[in-house]
Order: sequence, then C-alpha cells, then structure tokens
Amino acid sequence: MEAKPSRVAAPAPLLLEELEEIVLFNAVPDVTIVPPADDVFIGEDFTFSVTFDNVGTTEGYGPIIDLIFPVNGADGAGPATNDGIDIIGSATYLGTPVTTVQLTFGASGEVDHPFLKDALGNPMKVQGNPGDKLVVAQLPFGSFTPGQPPASIQFSADMSDLADLGVSLDFKARGSFMFGNDPLNNPSVDPVLLSEASTNSSLWTETGSIDPILAKITKQNLAPESETATGPNFPRTYQMVIEIAEGQTLTDFNLTDLLPPEIVYLGNIVVTPGAGATLGAVSVVSTPPDMTDTHAAPDNELTLNIASATGGAGNTGFTVTFDFYVNQFKSTSAPTEAIDPASGNDTQTLNEAFATFDWDPIDGRDPLQNNVRIDEVVGSFDDMLQNKSIAVQKGLTILTDNGAAGYSPGDVLLYTLEFQISDYFGFEDVSITDILSDGLRLDGAFTPTLSVSEHGNSTSGGFAGANYTVAPVSGLNGSQTLSFRISDELSSRGGSFADGQLVGGAIPDGGTGGWTQAQIDQEKCFRITSTAENSTIAWWEQYPYLEDIGDGLNILV
Repeated sequence: MEAKPSRVAAPAPLLLEELEEIVLFNAVPDVTIVPPADDVFIGEDFTFSVTFDNVGTTEGYGPIIDLIFPVNGADGAGPATNDGIDIIGSATYLGTPVTTVQLTFGASGEVDHPFLKDALGNPMKVQGNPGDKLVVAQLPFGSFTPGQPPASIQFSADMSDLADLGVSLDFKARGSFMFGNDPLNNPSVDPVLLSEASTNSSLWTETGSIDPILAKITKQNLAPESETATGPNFPRTYQMVIEIAEGQTLTDFNLTDLLPPEIVYLGNIVVTPGAGATLGAVSVVSTPPDMTDTHAAPDNELTLNIASATGGAGNTGFTVTFDFYVNQFKSTSAPTEAIDPASGNDTQTLNEAFATFDWDPIDGRDPLQNNVRIDEVVGSFDDMLQNKSIAVQKGLTILTDNGAAGYSPGDVLLYTLEFQISDYFGFEDVSITDILSDGLRLDGAFTPTLSVSEHGNSTSGGFAGANYTVAPVSGLNGSQTLSFRISDELSSRGGSFADGQLVGGAIPDGGTGGWTQAQIDQEKCFRITSTAENSTIAWWEQYPYLEDIGDGLNILV
C-alpha cells in the first residue's frame, strides 16, 4: 500500500499589540551641604547651610532635611568628653526659625524619626554613632515643586575647643518628602520619598567636611590698588596678619617671609598684638644682609620668633609689617630687569610666607605637636604685587552731599587720578582716558586740574580747554569718555615741563634724587539719567561702579 505524505497545518500568525509607553512621575528630594566660606577655628562658633531642591518631575509634599552632627569628634562618645561640633539653637530660613528636632543617638545607635513613617505607619529608624546627633529641619513649605528655586536652610554650630587639629569632622545629610507625591498622610499607598534610602546615616553620600584650624596667616601688600611704580622713591609696606584660635597658646612661633628676588628690604619691622591676644618675647632671627640691594635664597629670608602667642576673642593674634621697594633688577646669577625696559609692560611680584610653631593642646587626651606649619596657600604664592613703569590709581570722595547721606542722586563727587612714574622709566605723549558710567556726568562748571612733581620741580593748575576732551554721551550705554592729554598740558605750561616729558628719579643715570608723581582732579555730577540719554541702568545700580572705581580707566603713552 502506498504511503501518502501527511499534511501539517501552518501555525497561526502571532498577533502583537503595541504597548503604550508609561512614564512614572515622582518628586525627587535632593540636598547639598554648603560649608562655611571661611576656615573654622578650634573653639569657634560658625554657620553653614544645607540647600534643598526637588530634582524630580512632580510636586513633593512635606519637605524635610535630615542632618547628622559629628558631636563626638575624635575622642568623644560614651562617658568621654565630646570634642566635635554641636548645633546651636534652631535652623533658620531667611532668618526665621524653622521647626527643628534634635535627637542624640544612644547606646543602641538608633533613633525614631520624628516625622517619617513606614508603610505600616511606624516611625522610620535612623542609625548613627552613639553620641552624635540627628537634627531634623522641617522646611516652611507645604510642598516643593521642580521649578521652585532651591531653599537654603542655615544652621549655627559650635566647634569644641578640644577639637583635634588635622582630624576632619564630617556632616551627613539627606532630604525627604514626608507625605510623598500627594498631600495626604497615607504612607501605605504613597510612601515617603527619600534622597537616601539607607537607614544607616554613615552610608548617606552627601557629606560636608570641616577641618579645624589652629592658626591662619594672611600676607598682603599695602600698596594702593596692590600696584607700585618701581624704585626707591616708592617704598611700600608688606603686612602679615596671624590669627590664632581663642584661648589656644602657641610656642616657639617662627614667622618667615621669602622675599622675591626683585624686592629690596627696608626694615622698619613692627609687631602689633591683636585685641585680647598676648605675646611673649619677639626677636628677629634673620633678615636680608642689607637694605640697599636685592638678594636670592637663602639671603632673602626674613624670620621672626615669638616665644609664645595666645589667641584673643574673635581669634585675634598679631600683625607684622615691614617696608620694601621693587628694584630695577632681580637678584639672580644673571641679573634681569624687573620690568622689560623696551615695553614697560606690567610684571608681578609673587610673595610667599609661612609659619611654624609648637602646640600643647588643652585636651589632655591629645599629644604635644611640634613644628606645626601653616601656609596661606599651600604650594603657591600668597600675595601678588603689580609692578608698573607708570602706575595709576583712582580715588573718590563726596564733595557735596546734596541728597540722603552717602551716594545719592544730586551729589557732587570728586574723582582723583594719581599716577607715578617708575624711577627707571621716562615717558612722552602721555594721555589718560577715563570713562564715566551711565548716571555720572562731568560738572560743566568745574575745570579739571593737574598737579605734577618731577625732580624737585612742580606745577599745578587747571587744564587748558584744548588739552582735555569731553565726548558726547554714548547712545548705546549712556557712558561718557573724558580724555586728558597730560604731555600737551605740561608743554603749554612751559619752564622745566616744556618738553612734555615725565621721567623717573633715576633718569638720567645717577638721577637727581627727585621723583615723578602727578594728580588729576575731576568733579562730576551724580544724578539720574533720563530716557532721552538712553539710560538702561537705574541710578542705584551705579554703586558697584563707585566701589570698583578702577574701572573704565586707561592710560596711553
């Protein structure tokens, strides 16, 4: 019998239905610890902030900040005395206290959260080191939207005067929405939303660290606008301010300034204790060999020794000042000019200072520390002085205070432009351009004046009208440009100034012992500008210009 092939039915086609894309919407709390702007001294009170934000897609309800304070410090916990950081008072928002709850972790290392509930309605747990604190701040908002500006919550804190130097103290933080995505207290269907899900606070990723400091050094030059014409006719002063934690005593304090190779040390050392600070004997350990030349290392070191120094209230210590000038040459094996004689372009003098001391902590648990070093900026310079062949500074006073006290519309202001010529340079065809910002206008009743002293000769008087220009008010930004042709004005006065040149005290070679300095006085009316003058800036917005009075000033030679 012949076999017949069997027929297999074809499978039915698989029908697929396109699924609709589902996007889950959630509020997402986010916090950032913002440490204090300045270093925190051992024993000092300070403030810092925690910023709360919603980085999700929907509104969140009941915003909360959880913050762990390192109260124990390095040596605390249990019966031991704490030496960390504790909270002072309540957290605040824009200066107003907010609901703040403080909970100290006991021996179990666990506390019940005062606001957050789990799905069964029981308090959520938070774990931390026994002795440390959980601080909970309830933001003064019922809800927080994704587009809402981040809220900054301020905290005040106290650093223990027993804190350990070199031991970082760490804060931990997280954010939450206690009611979740809706305003109802229904955690079984709308759970708490957390930026950190772990109940163990040591695992929270948002960390803010405070490094306790014992002393601080700040080095700066006191030259006007941190600039100087070079040469012995322009002596300047360096200042070092030492701050010391209140009540702490440092011994064998050695303060060293590494003078740059273009600096000539002039002495006149003055050591002044701060209010409430006490100093032991002060002695000079080393200075450059003379006060007439520059010196390379190691002859460039100025070192003072203070037998003991105790910080006063507000972390006061002491201040050291001494005098110097910038020489024509740098002290190197192959001397080079401090300023390029061909271009006369500015250069910078970079200065570094540091200190070392011994410290016996008032906490008996901590060992004596010897040869502790502090730098203002580790591995870099502390102060920058601008060296100039021709230096210009701009000053401002209120000549007539017509309106409210201080700067206000209708006042008459007096600007003064002072400039100095380096002892090693000479200039001709000198002009100065000054740009008045919108809201300032030259007083037409006043003639700008020019005073110059050069090599023992001097001249003073008003500018001739042909030697300065007042440009029309700009239609773009309301500014006005003034141009002062210094050399032309000097030439018109004749005598020793007929050549219109300005030369430094060491020119010609050997010099005459004189110096060159000049001053321009200008009077300007401060008033509200009108729309006809295309004013786009309100008068009160001129204040930054008044504070930063070096803006808009150019000198052409």
